[in-house]
Amino acid sequence: MNFPIPWIMIAIVVLLIVGLIVALIAYKKKGKHEPDYRTFFTMGVIWLIFGIPMMIQDKGNATFFILGLVFTIIGLAHKDKWKKQVPLTKDKERLVKILLIAGLALMLVLGGIYIYLKSQR
Repeated sequence: MNFPIPWIMIAIVVLLIVGLIVALIAYKKKGKHEPDYRTFFTMGVIWLIFGIPMMIQDKGNATFFILGLVFTIIGLAHKDKWKKQVPLTKDKERLVKILLIAGLALMLVLGGIYIYLKSQR
C-alpha cells in the first residue's frame, strides 16, 4: 500500500535532525560534563504529576509516570551533586526570551496551518 506522508511529519523530522546536529556541535565544543541532577529531579516530578492523570485516562499507559519516577529517583540518588543555579547574564536572558518567543510563534503558525489543512479535507 502507498500511504501519503503528511508534510508536517517531514517538517518535524527535519527539525529533530537539525536539533540533533546543533546539539552534537555544541557537545563537541564543550566536551564531556556532568549532568545537572537537579534538572533530572525537577523534570521527574513534573512528569510524575503529568503521568498520573495520563495513566488513569489511558487505562494503564504509564509511560510518563514511569519515566517521571525514574528521573526523580536518579535526581534524588545524586542529590549531593546538584549544581547551584547560576543566574543568567543579560545577554543570555535576552537570547532565551527570543528563542522562546520564536519557538512559540513557530508552533502557533504550524498549528494554524494544520487546522487550515484539516478543514480543507
